[in-house]
Amino acid sequence: MQEIAIDEALVKFGGVAKQRLSQALEERDRAGFHSIAALPSNAKAVEACLLLAGGLQTFVAVVGPSGWGKTHVLEATAKSISRERGVPVPVRPARELLDQGRTDASVPLILDDVQEALGRTRLRQQVRTVLDRRVRSGLPTLLSFNEEAGARSIRGFLPYYRDWTVVGIEEPSLAERSLVVRQLASTEGLVLAPQLLNLLAQRVEGNARTLLGALQHLKLIQSDWTDRPDVLRALGTLKSYWGSRDGWDLKDFLLESTSRQAQRSLEPTWGRALSVYLVLHRIGLSEAETAQVFGLHPGEAYRITADVAQALASKSDLEFEVEKMERALLESL
Repeated sequence: MQEIAIDEALVKFGGVAKQRLSQALEERDRAGFHSIAALPSNAKAVEACLLLAGGLQTFVAVVGPSGWGKTHVLEATAKSISRERGVPVPVRPARELLDQGRTDASVPLILDDVQEALGRTRLRQQVRTVLDRRVRSGLPTLLSFNEEAGARSIRGFLPYYRDWTVVGIEEPSLAERSLVVRQLASTEGLVLAPQLLNLLAQRVEGNARTLLGALQHLKLIQSDWTDRPDVLRALGTLKSYWGSRDGWDLKDFLLESTSRQAQRSLEPTWGRALSVYLVLHRIGLSEAETAQVFGLHPGEAYRITADVAQALASKSDLEFEVEKMERALLESL
């Protein structure tokens, strides 16, 4: 295996230069390579950008869907170069080149959202001129394109196309989404129960920005979401984030799960009431939402919950039934 040395900042790893961990962890913020979840769907893009940061690649174009890490990878590259050279290297939207003439030849050029230039004549000409000059001069350049731009359009746009390393970021698989959630949660300083982590990966529709929004919503309340009551409360806290992938719906799930457990309750007369109490008081849906789940009037949901709360103060067996319903609900997530 051939070793590649990049100012002692990179080490060989399976034939691919990767940043030494000690250096990657020097500054714990969201922009570094350390904060990127290493996935098969983004590995080539991360590797190419690490090589560019270390001087082993000169022209790199990253192509991928919106919201799955292109900008993050560009920012990580800019941060690595800035730290190495001691000068700021910004990540700039391609449209900024319309208002600027020549770019600084002393630092790498990192442009985001270059697909905007493809359909705008003046911007296309300006960006193309800048890129042509940089390629002929051998000046490091990193670009990102939304995948909707199309491979043919990108190929026709990049000057001296054969000189470019064009790499893709793909939308992660379901298994990879769990790793993305774990990495985002770690970056945000959140600790999640496995059930909650998996639920976020499976049931939040959208891209990584949506997942980050859900995690930041949790962070506004607290950082540790590992206890059973916390996981239940997260269901209600994130109610606007849960999607309907595969026909899954939070309210239908709650009705089916609590009703099934209520039928097995040792307190059958309390079964439905405990279900209403669990959804309104422990999960945190509103009175109107809880009433909708169980086909009640909002006032009825409040009254039932108040009756259960009063009974729980004197009947320990009811609390046992509520806890049993909670465990069953979490196991079915």
